Amino acid sequence: MKNIFVSPATKIVEALNTLQSSSTRCLIVTRKDRYFLGTLNDGDLRRGVLKGLSGKETIKTIYQKKPIVVYEKKFSISHVRNLMRKNFLMIIPVLNEKNFVTDYLT
Repeated sequence: MKNIFVSPATKIVEALNTLQSSSTRCLIVTRKDRYFLGTLNDGDLRRGVLKGLSGKETIKTIYQKKPIVVYEKKFSISHVRNLMRKNFLMIIPVLNEKNFVTDYLT
């Protein structure tokens, strides 16, 4: 898995750099142990900056806390493709039953 994981304490400028170097156009927000917290995309960052946040502030208030996710062994690839197409998603996190990220689909 590419390094697309960030914490809520990540500064906006760091998130922009990570997003720029990834090809996913979306980051997954987790704790250090990969417990899932949400997702962050370029639109979230742009809206934060437009609201007056500086690059030195964290992403804590701008990431999506209830994005679309799927759970291990409880999804089909066709269902995921439909979700992604219908909702214009770049990635969908795959979680285990305890909400830890085990993978992501692009």
